[in-house]
Amino acid sequence: MVKTAVDGTTTCVDKAGCTTGQTHFVEGSTTKACIPCSDNTKGGILGCKTCTAKGQCSACLEGYFGSNACAPCGANCATCTQAGDDKCDTCKPGYFKQGDSPGTCTPCDDTASGIPGCAECTFSGSLACISCKPNYKQSGLDPVTCTRTCEDDSACEAH
Repeated sequence: MVKTAVDGTTTCVDKAGCTTGQTHFVEGSTTKACIPCSDNTKGGILGCKTCTAKGQCSACLEGYFGSNACAPCGANCATCTQAGDDKCDTCKPGYFKQGDSPGTCTPCDDTASGIPGCAECTFSGSLACISCKPNYKQSGLDPVTCTRTCEDDSACEAH
């Protein structure tokens, strides 16, 4: 049986009460609890998505990499296999990476190599915008074109 407290902490009668893979079981002198794998304040591993036991991570959260321990990926990386801003395998939404090998994730609206006003994009040989930022009018479908709707952001509505 599992009980959830107001603060979100769950307590259980035995290990079988914990969600498989997403929590580990901790038994203290006065309490038994199911602790999220990533709760490093209670024996979990920061960045851990699934675990087999306390301190044994089997998969990391997005933005982390490793086995048994999870280390943060570089800035704007969604996935990576090593640390560093230039070691991204895939990028977070709103960023793109050129080429198949690990690299740096650049904002979709980067002034040097992006598309002005672009909120989300893809790169498959060339950069293509999928959706526009607020205060930009979206036109076209493949690729999307973003046109500034007004100069004063506070006076604009999201399009």
